[in-house]
Amino acid sequence: MRPIFGASRNRRARGFSLVEAAVVLVVIGIILGAVLQGRSLIESAEYKSFRQQIREYRGAFHNFRDRFDALPGDFEDASDRLESTQNDGGGDGLIGTNIESDWDGCSTDTDERCMAWQHLRAAGMLDGNPETPNDAAAPEHPYGGLVAAFFTGAGENGAFGHKLLITDVPVGIAQRFDADNDDERCDGGRITGQTCPDGDWPTGQTTVDVVYAL
Repeated sequence: MRPIFGASRNRRARGFSLVEAAVVLVVIGIILGAVLQGRSLIESAEYKSFRQQIREYRGAFHNFRDRFDALPGDFEDASDRLESTQNDGGGDGLIGTNIESDWDGCSTDTDERCMAWQHLRAAGMLDGNPETPNDAAAPEHPYGGLVAAFFTGAGENGAFGHKLLITDVPVGIAQRFDADNDDERCDGGRITGQTCPDGDWPTGQTTVDVVYAL
């Protein structure tokens, strides 16, 4: 009896059954779910690290002021009282003088906005080398920008005080940080942005500079 070759070929060519296709789809779904969950966990960890970093710098600022009765960067006895060779600040109660723009980072080794990082590190209140000069003293945050400078000024909301400039923050992260800590307004409250169309966080750009009132 001759074998029925056509039937054998048809069985081989029929492809996946519905059950097999369903299994494949389930596996793909599980893989995609794991990837998305992993990405969500990474994003959450980055944000928590960013938030904790800013809190750490705020805490260091207040601890320094309480301990030395002076501001980091403006400390006029830094060369005598800190355990490192440091430049003295002006002692006028302001971090930075004659600042043309609150949105500038520190620039030179004798700029009090740079010296603030050096004084905090020399006092043991922040990790890092207290001898790191000028704008290289500014640390990077998890999103690739800089926690650029401590300064005394007005910022976007017009309220004069001691503040922290954070550059190149993703707009969505700036909004989330504001919602977690403040009034969700880009142009008012403790957390403000450099660009605030109609008082809202901008939608036509990917990053924004942020000022955080200490």
